[in-house]
Amino acid sequence: YSALAHQTDVLRLAISPDGSRIATGGYDRMLRLWNGRSQQACWEYPLEAGQILDTQFSSDGNMLISICNQHELLILDATPLN
Repeated sequence: YSALAHQTDVLRLAISPDGSRIATGGYDRMLRLWNGRSQQACWEYPLEAGQILDTQFSSDGNMLISICNQHELLILDATPLN
């Protein structure tokens, strides 16, 4: 998981129900989606405000729900780009 590694500590980690994707959020205010099999980064999303408090995948693993300490709620497509 070093292709787009966080610049600071990772605060939150979530694993998709099928284990194919991993989401991480760090003190660097970046949310990242990783391919759980290849360990390559799929995408990164800069957080506009605050730091991540929690992140979870939807039950089907297609959406990533995250919340920040500045009351920002994100619902993102968690299907990796090919």
